Amino acid sequence: MPAHWQARTRDIFEAVIEEIPDLQGAALATLFEAAELSAAADLLDAYAREHGPMSVGSQGQPTVSPAMIEARLSRTASAAILKSLRTDAADTRSTKARRAARVRHGRTGTAS
Repeated sequence: MPAHWQARTRDIFEAVIEEIPDLQGAALATLFEAAELSAAADLLDAYAREHGPMSVGSQGQPTVSPAMIEARLSRTASAAILKSLRTDAADTRSTKARRAARVRHGRTGTAS
């Protein structure tokens, strides 16, 4: 795992690998992308904590720190990716289970 990943990001990555141990190829690359987004969110949160949650807009008005906004967006994107990985894995397991049941009961074919 990359050194810049915080404990939370490592935990997320390890939890998905435990849940979907046969993850490989594009799906594994997708998990890495989700973890990178989580790591970026952690760094952006740290920046916002250090510099404060507010910044000054172009007209001098107070605005929410762009770091906070980007952290939220990164976490949202990461969560969506993780959800899609889990949904894809569940669909694959469900398809395999249906196929195995058809074989057990002497049926063949691909119809559900």
